[in-house]
Amino acid sequence: MTRPATGGVHRATVSIGTNPTFGDSPQVHVEVHCHDTSDDLYGERVELWFVARLRDTEKFATVGELLAAAHEDVRRSDALLAGAARPAAPTA
Repeated sequence: MTRPATGGVHRATVSIGTNPTFGDSPQVHVEVHCHDTSDDLYGERVELWFVARLRDTEKFATVGELLAAAHEDVRRSDALLAGAARPAAPTA
């Protein structure tokens, strides 16, 4: 993930889907978990670079199961990104 406003390049895990655990809405959501910064990114424009697909969207029986799967996704993503080339920071 790159942050054009700051020039930062960060590792992230991205979820794109309809959030079926919380209802049957057809609305697609994009959620980004940034691994290496705790900055507040709400409202900031970011650019995403996709390296690998981890799994399909699925409906979990409980929020606890969803959270466990999300933690595993982040762990797997972190391992994949550790060996991936980082994109160059954007230039103005």
